[in-house]
Amino acid sequence: WCEGRDLLKRESVFVPYEMVHTNYTTPFPDGHGCFTASSNGLASGNRVIEAISHGICEVVERDATTLWKLRDGEKLDQNRLDISSVDDPVCQEILGKLERAGLSVAVWDITSDIEIATFGCFIVPRDDSAMWHCSVAAGYGCHLVRQVALARALTEAAQARLTVISGLRDDFGRDAYEQLLDPDVVRAVRQRILDSAPTRRFHDVPNYDGETFEDDVEWELKCIRKAGVSRVVVVDLTKIEFGLPVVRVIVPGVESILGPGYLPGHRARLVSAGKS
Repeated sequence: WCEGRDLLKRESVFVPYEMVHTNYTTPFPDGHGCFTASSNGLASGNRVIEAISHGICEVVERDATTLWKLRDGEKLDQNRLDISSVDDPVCQEILGKLERAGLSVAVWDITSDIEIATFGCFIVPRDDSAMWHCSVAAGYGCHLVRQVALARALTEAAQARLTVISGLRDDFGRDAYEQLLDPDVVRAVRQRILDSAPTRRFHDVPNYDGETFEDDVEWELKCIRKAGVSRVVVVDLTKIEFGLPVVRVIVPGVESILGPGYLPGHRARLVSAGKS
């Protein structure tokens, strides 16, 4: 077990060690395997409060992404973003670069009931001429400031595409690369982009621009509490010898990454049943 601090209840609380550590090279202790092991909520910053804000946003992003993926086909394509409504110059510049690179871009507002801006982005070659070195790529981003959230999703998609082209991820097996580079998969995603119509305006997405990280964390906690979540636990992993604040944020009640061993929580079951 590890001791953390619950930011909502303002008390110390112990959390399972396997939800904190990311050392998967050593033998696991007895009782390990009850919880999904990932780096979700692991974040750093110039200050501890900044790291906490980053960690919360990542947890919220993974939660929103999982809930979005659990929706049926029709609801999955709701809230596709009208890219022409994006008026942020940085995001416009990124979108322009993707367009000039011969890529089709589709973005969805996947913000959950937590109401912190979250976007999902797909990029795919517009035609088959360069498919020998390209693939479908996805990116996701979450931040209180909607333009930052969108920029994160766009740049993560671009990063994911480059990673596949270079083949640098050693945690991707041959099957994963073959699927991402499968011409039929590329065409299916391209067709999905063509078939779904943008319905969401950029300024309809939630937005909050605090003056300090303390303001940001206070707003993030308010949003999480409003969604019916009762605990936000932070484990301080900062090593004094490095002087770089690092935390692990754990939020019981939000959804983790879809993957082996994943069990849907209450909110995910409602989404799967079409009740949310």
